[in-house]
Amino acid sequence: MKRVFMLLVSASLLFSGCILDSQKIDDDGVVVIDGGGSDASAMSSAQVESFLNDESNMNITALAELEDMITVELYSKDLEDGELLEMTFTIGKDDISQLSNTGLAIQSGMMGLEYRVIQGASTDVNIMVGNQWFLARDLVPEYSDPFVELASEGEDDDEDDDDGLADLTPDFDAFDLDLSGMTWTVTVDIQSTQQVATSSNDTHSIMVEFLEFPPRLHQLEVNSHDGNQAMKLSIVWGDDAALSVQNNYPKTSVDIQLDEESEQGDIEGTFTCDNNYTVPWSYVNDNWDDCGDNSDEGVDDSLIPESIFKFSGKVNSDHEHEVLVGDIELRIGSEDSETEEFNYSLSMNIGEGPVNLTDAEGAWWAIEWDDFDNDGFVSEGDEYSVKTNSSSASDLEVRFYDDWSQSYEGGPLPGFEVFLLLGALVLAALRQRISL
Repeated sequence: MKRVFMLLVSASLLFSGCILDSQKIDDDGVVVIDGGGSDASAMSSAQVESFLNDESNMNITALAELEDMITVELYSKDLEDGELLEMTFTIGKDDISQLSNTGLAIQSGMMGLEYRVIQGASTDVNIMVGNQWFLARDLVPEYSDPFVELASEGEDDDEDDDDGLADLTPDFDAFDLDLSGMTWTVTVDIQSTQQVATSSNDTHSIMVEFLEFPPRLHQLEVNSHDGNQAMKLSIVWGDDAALSVQNNYPKTSVDIQLDEESEQGDIEGTFTCDNNYTVPWSYVNDNWDDCGDNSDEGVDDSLIPESIFKFSGKVNSDHEHEVLVGDIELRIGSEDSETEEFNYSLSMNIGEGPVNLTDAEGAWWAIEWDDFDNDGFVSEGDEYSVKTNSSSASDLEVRFYDDWSQSYEGGPLPGFEVFLLLGALVLAALRQRISL
């Protein structure tokens, strides 16, 4: 899930940059407005141009490395052939509280998604879906700088990049603009330290907002005159970007990232022919004389052992939030197609296994959870195994119930398929923009 999020962020950065690259505006003068008639000096047109063309001012990841608290939000819009695609990404950190803030909002036609996570050194994790906040937990919390993580995604894609801290990747050169010769009208408000620089050409208008003296970038906004394209970069600095987690939200379950499979296995053992040859049980009654004396055909079905059906799964490297194994219950059952309620008849607390159970039809079930590193937490490398001789096993499934949240695992997270679908829309729009 995290990697999908980072790839979508990278796509949006490239998409936004395409809007900006085409601007060519002739040089002109500067208007100074301070709201009080003072002699305050606004930035000159040349100073605005110099600021925006200075790589050190536009490398957001490098700037974030120097800050204890910072939040960056990137919005982009594209309307083409009546189809609107809007994306907003939020990336923030608070090194003091050791918390990160990552968010994603996408609107495409009738489909929309909004998701945000605040997590870090705290065992409490806040997750927002839509406008609803939830409380999750990570009992082995670890803070990581989201800007560094995002940069590392780009470094993975560019083995030749020697810069230890890259731009917001895969290439933040989307904001390394050639703004030479642009006409800037600058207004300044001394009290608020706000300076706003605006410019335009035949197709687009651009607005840059600076705060503080000396100025720091606060907003950069580009809009097409026809309203079909827009990009807005917003940066919140210092205490205004402070993060915290709340523990009074409704609880949500852990999201266990598993690689799972289920399969019908072969019957264990072999069949002994009348001539004392042995063949696999799967050869019996297959309408072929495998024994050579035809004794493997016409065998009474009651004499044929039942095959073994197996469910299995392994916690993969995408799993983030570690919880106590004693909080999780493995349940075996099926979902009611009308009520969508999961009806189960067999279960095991994964911290108390392995167990051998018998169902109502007399079939046996062997259930096991392997805590790979014996740390007492659900974590990467842990595995489960369910074996049974039940003839109805293929109609059943394994689900995990989180006793802490009183709900099945998976939480309020959007489905992975939804992320992939929206990601495909993003990349399709990106390719279309680049080809223009």
